[in-house]
Amino acid sequence: MEKNKKDNNKSWVLVTVLIVALLITTALGGYFVGALKFTSSMIKEQKEVNKEVAEKETVEPEKEVEEEVKSPYRTCVGTYKGTGPISIDVQTKKTTSGEYALSLKEDGTFEYSTGQANEKGYYVIMDNTLVFMNTKHTTGPEDKDPSIVTATYVISKDCSKILFDSVVSQETVNLVRQ
Repeated sequence: MEKNKKDNNKSWVLVTVLIVALLITTALGGYFVGALKFTSSMIKEQKEVNKEVAEKETVEPEKEVEEEVKSPYRTCVGTYKGTGPISIDVQTKKTTSGEYALSLKEDGTFEYSTGQANEKGYYVIMDNTLVFMNTKHTTGPEDKDPSIVTATYVISKDCSKILFDSVVSQETVNLVRQ
């Protein structure tokens, strides 16, 4: 009977050890599975952060290049019209009013007319200054450098108005974009 009790005690000890070992194995397995999931989620987040940083780094230098390449010139596109003196009678000094028409084009060219005079050329705008460069007129021999006529006027920042000098008097004509 004593031997039977000892075998029962040994079997209970063995069962208890097996249950404790099973619990420890389950706990360690759960810990490692949780650690693996946590680690993979951290790696995924880190990859996303690295990707965002890489995108920002590639975008920022492009902006810097664009800023360096920017021209100090701007363009205004449209047709401007206004009324002012277009001719003067030399004997009576009386001026005749007429319409000024100016067309600024996207390609940097302009056309200007008053009904009596027509001009074409190129333009640039620096700050509030509109600069006209008329097409070259050859004077003298062909192998000499032709002369270029330039004129400057005031243009508003929003490109809505141009203060234009009259062709025949000291008056300023206000040209408004149509």
